[in-house]
Amino acid sequence: IRISGQSSYNPSRFNVNLVNGRGYQSNADIGMHCDVRFNYGDNHNVVVRTHRQHGGWGQEERHAPFFPFVPGQPWEMIVRAEHDKYMIAVNNQHMFEFRHRIHPMNRFDHLYIEGDVNISMIQFQ
Repeated sequence: IRISGQSSYNPSRFNVNLVNGRGYQSNADIGMHCDVRFNYGDNHNVVVRTHRQHGGWGQEERHAPFFPFVPGQPWEMIVRAEHDKYMIAVNNQHMFEFRHRIHPMNRFDHLYIEGDVNISMIQFQ
């Protein structure tokens, strides 16, 4: 999945989710929740990854070698699904891996993006 977007000029956060069905707001299972936090609570310039199953959020992963998102600037994210993990790159640089926590991964058939971001392109390859 290739996603092009631009964060707002004074962002708090935005997130990209791979969801089972259309029920993001109704506690549907989420295979990958990628939450880009510029300034959210005690979180500053961090990308938090987790999943949601049966309405409960899983353990968060926070380590990343860099924070590529700049307020008001465009970015491109590539999410590549492999048999055991998602590979995430931003602006053509590998950023992190997120191992599948819920199987089978092909049940995640919807992309849900929300927050302080404008999306200009989504491409499924």
